[in-house]
Amino acid sequence: MSPLRRIDLRNEDGIAIAVAVILLAFMLILGLAAATFVDGQSNLTGKQRQRETSFNVAEAALNAQITQIGHHWAGKNAETIPAIAFTQCPGGTYCPSDGELKAMVPSADTKVPIAWKTNVYDNSGGLAAHFADSRVAGQCGCDANRDQKVWVRAEAVVRGHKRVIVSLVQEQFQAESVPHAALISGSLTIRNNGLHSGAIIESGTGVVAVRCTVQPPENSSQECLGQPLGKAPTQDPGDWNNLLSNQISGWAGAVQGYNAEPVFTQDQVDRFINTARAESTYYTSCPTSLSGQVVVVNVTGTCSYTGTDEWNTQADPGFLIFLNAQSALSLGGTTTYNGVIYHANSAATDPLDLGSPPQSTGSLIITGGNTLIRGGVIIDGPGRMEAGESGMNIQFDDHGYDAVKSLAAAAIVQNSWREITPGT
Repeated sequence: MSPLRRIDLRNEDGIAIAVAVILLAFMLILGLAAATFVDGQSNLTGKQRQRETSFNVAEAALNAQITQIGHHWAGKNAETIPAIAFTQCPGGTYCPSDGELKAMVPSADTKVPIAWKTNVYDNSGGLAAHFADSRVAGQCGCDANRDQKVWVRAEAVVRGHKRVIVSLVQEQFQAESVPHAALISGSLTIRNNGLHSGAIIESGTGVVAVRCTVQPPENSSQECLGQPLGKAPTQDPGDWNNLLSNQISGWAGAVQGYNAEPVFTQDQVDRFINTARAESTYYTSCPTSLSGQVVVVNVTGTCSYTGTDEWNTQADPGFLIFLNAQSALSLGGTTTYNGVIYHANSAATDPLDLGSPPQSTGSLIITGGNTLIRGGVIIDGPGRMEAGESGMNIQFDDHGYDAVKSLAAAAIVQNSWREITPGT
């Protein structure tokens, strides 16, 4: 039997090293390929994130711009006071800010400089049916056609990625709280001293109220509610009551000593003013027409109207506001106003403003002839309503108070929001 062969552990043929090198090389190739793949995916993820960030910034810019125009709606530009036209933002009036947008979209990509802009265009002409960048030339940055709608376009560029969003936006109104009355004033004068074929004030379901209190004949120097008690033809309370029962329908419900607080708050009046400015119906001189959804007149002196004009319609009433305590409205002839007329009887409250007038006790709204206010009349403070000559001057119409509303916000028109390709 031959002896067992001994294995020499010191033998170095090199096969193990070769195998190890091959395996290491293969693993290295796999590792490099994996690293390249991961890096590519990271780049794709980064680009996707940047595209999403640019989209989010564009959307934030759109929403911020809508908020701005909701508070400062731009009416027909040539007549708006002050003249508001939304030109390209940033840089124009009532623009979102860069810091505001970055705060709305916190991201690593918004910590570097970003580019964005917004534009407002009227939805008329070439933009009446739909929006296209190729059709914006010459379009006003305002509601030129007064249909209470405009286009808002917003774009953003983040690390070279541009996204553009556009939407049609409509202004929205809110009803303002107000007592529905035929008349609320500091005092009332009815000039017609005789019985009438019909009521001069037809109150219907609306209240007739004065802030003064009728005094006994011996203390009565001026009429508080309709006629002066103690003077011809109303020397005694019975005559006074009978005459006014004829001249004011619903006379039994008339109120004396009505609440002295203003009917509208300063915030409400400010909203009315902003609405009138947006609607291009804010006037610093007597307007030629009193028509409009909300009309604000800020003048000194009396604005007088006679003839046969009719402002607004019974189906579509308006809201007319006189601000200044030193102004008055006089209506005569056969003019007709459909809606509510409000005199704020406004005076400066700063005692250092020595030139400011006090609230007026004079006649602030005057009606005569066959003029008719179909809706209601409200005068704040001690201001006087003076009515009555030939026919009915005030006819309560509850529908008229539907016009007592103000601009509340702006909202996207359903199905108009979309992303577009720039330049198309």
